[in-house]
Amino acid sequence: VERLHAMVFDTALRHARQPERFRVLVRSDAELPAELAQSYRDGRRRILAQFVAVIEQGVTSDELRPVDARTAALGIIGMCTWVAWWYRPSTAGDEREIATAIADMAVASLTSADGRPTTAQGPARALELLKQDVAFLEAALARGPQSPPSRR
Repeated sequence: VERLHAMVFDTALRHARQPERFRVLVRSDAELPAELAQSYRDGRRRILAQFVAVIEQGVTSDELRPVDARTAALGIIGMCTWVAWWYRPSTAGDEREIATAIADMAVASLTSADGRPTTAQGPARALELLKQDVAFLEAALARGPQSPPSRR
């Protein structure tokens, strides 16, 4: 989790500090000279592979929810990339706050939001969490139509 947070923070921070560079690269990808275009594509693949590997490690160690690591990595990289388009500094150092917020959101999207305890690991953990969800749904249906109770 800490490694993923640091990777997202660094990526978002680079996009916040050098937005023009990233916007130019994305917009001119098709027009880049062949050697530069290949280097740019190789770099993007390397970054994706690093994010996928860290997410897979987090899933394997049960620090992260069972997710498709490639899809999660692409979503997180997309969050970081868009910083180059919407972020405008209002004060010095503000880009670090933005990078921290993006990293916090990325990690939160892959961790168990409700903190439900389980001793199982791997696929057994996923099954145990699903059973908890089914039990919650059954209890809610048994109470009839009313506002849903708090999970905590």
